[in-house]
Amino acid sequence: MVYSQPDRHRVSPQEATLLLEQHCPKPRVVTVPLAEAGHRILAEPVRADADQPRFDRVCMDGVAIRCQTERPRSWHHGGLQVAGTPPLTLFDDAAAFEVMTGAVCPEGCDTVIPYEDLEQEANLWRLKPSASYRSRQHIQVRGSEYRQDTLLIDKGVLLRAPELAILAAVGKQCVAVQARPRIHVISNGHELVGVEQHPLPYQIRDSNSTAIQACLRSFGFDQLTLHRADDDETSLTSLLHQALEHAEVLILSAGVSRGLKDLVPVVLRRLGVKDVFHEIEQKPGRPFWFGQTATGQLVFGLPGNPVATLMNLRRFVIPTLALWEGQAQGLQQVLLADDREAGAVERMLPVCLEGGTSEPFRAHVKAMQGSGDFASLQGTDGFICLPPNRDRWQQGTQVAFFDWSPSYARR
Repeated sequence: MVYSQPDRHRVSPQEATLLLEQHCPKPRVVTVPLAEAGHRILAEPVRADADQPRFDRVCMDGVAIRCQTERPRSWHHGGLQVAGTPPLTLFDDAAAFEVMTGAVCPEGCDTVIPYEDLEQEANLWRLKPSASYRSRQHIQVRGSEYRQDTLLIDKGVLLRAPELAILAAVGKQCVAVQARPRIHVISNGHELVGVEQHPLPYQIRDSNSTAIQACLRSFGFDQLTLHRADDDETSLTSLLHQALEHAEVLILSAGVSRGLKDLVPVVLRRLGVKDVFHEIEQKPGRPFWFGQTATGQLVFGLPGNPVATLMNLRRFVIPTLALWEGQAQGLQQVLLADDREAGAVERMLPVCLEGGTSEPFRAHVKAMQGSGDFASLQGTDGFICLPPNRDRWQQGTQVAFFDWSPSYARR
């Protein structure tokens, strides 16, 4: 059966980005246990519940004394102050308390002398001839890091290990974060078999779902369900209907081009998904279907060729999901390492980066044998975008760069 295709809504990459932003739902807030808050976007300001440190804190293993004008050089052993115990009290200026790092400074003491500056003789601590000390050394005063009610983390911050440590320190057992969308990933194609299977000569293993899942997880989107669909209208309709009942985002690969078996747009329209655009003026990855349901669910129909699938996912889908989560991604720029010919449409080219730290990254384009050559992406750091309508791109020109994972953006 031949299916009639309506006029295809083709847009530029820039128009596609704008349309995706316009159709992205507003972020919503959920509360999760602290243990599940990693790599989420904080949705509430976090303030200190107490001074930090909560007490005058010992910062070196050694002995605590009361510093005197005449600076004595020996003290008898007065007791032991370890971390996590109530403070001892010094009544004798000729005595010293042995103290551990992190312990409360004993009352009456105002100076800590580290072990390496001391010699011990029986019950006597003696300062080494080459050593000296000053009042208040190696003691962190209560509240010197921050005072109670200080704003420690503002909303909108990505929660990494340092931020999670702060949340634990102020007693946040549950945290308000931006909700992550529930995502269903569907690989489409009669020729696909599982990774565990041995393909027949006319079949291929499904690599797209693995690549899509890995890319999504690297950017923190881990609420994923994976499916594989056949090029059959009945089974595809059933699978997409079930997915739309549970998912907030559908990401499909293949089935969105001009072929007889490219049924995804037809089935989605019949299920009530309104198409926003169908093609993007770019290479690779022109076949790209995007639509939205009446309830706000997003549906991305990616092309089937692996390179085009992954590039479109990273360039368009990941930023949209980040915006859904309340975090706009900045556009990173790198420098072209070599001259490049311009094309009639915008081109996405895999690159390896060099430089960085104190100088801009330079992007070396890696040769690729078409959009099915996913093996060429191995070892690359991401890809660059070269807009059309230019005779030639010169070495040193700034171009947009999209990384496969967030690592380079944080250097």
